[in-house]
Amino acid sequence: MNLGLIIGYHGCSLRTAEDVLSGKIKHLRPSNSKHEWLGKGIYCWENSYHRAFEWAQQHVKEGETPAVLGILISPCECLDLTDSEHLDAIDCIADTFEANCIIKQINIPQNNNLRHDYDCALLNFCHEYRKNRGLTPIDTIRAAFSEGERIAGGKCTFTRRQHIQWAIINPKNSIVGYFRPAEGICNENA
Repeated sequence: MNLGLIIGYHGCSLRTAEDVLSGKIKHLRPSNSKHEWLGKGIYCWENSYHRAFEWAQQHVKEGETPAVLGILISPCECLDLTDSEHLDAIDCIADTFEANCIIKQINIPQNNNLRHDYDCALLNFCHEYRKNRGLTPIDTIRAAFSEGERIAGGKCTFTRRQHIQWAIINPKNSIVGYFRPAEGICNENA
């Protein structure tokens, strides 16, 4: 599947954005949290500058300025979870993942609310599973999420924070470049 080049937006602090754009930092640091939706990776929203800025406003450290950094993504080897074939592959590997947890005497992680411990562990396991079998490594993961309250007074299926999110696993293969979005690196005065 060829998705072409993708525009992603990453919410961060103004200092981080400027450090990346100036070359002081070569790549953003991947999130390593055990509750990320798509496992370990550099996260961004597809074509959603607004959602990236909203996230930055809620998550940058106090005293820092929220900003948005643009990322030009070449998906390369993409696990596209908007494609039923890829979802079927993840579903097939779930039993192996859970059996592996039992063998290693590790509790099978659980999802709850906005913590996606099971999803994260399963997708991280998928990377190791492929690596151990000599399969092509995954460079990116793409998935659609419904998040937040339903619009139209709850009568509609769509939610306020519905989005497509990317996790960039291998930035060397997948990040073509970073850019200052046309809106500029925004802050609360923008």
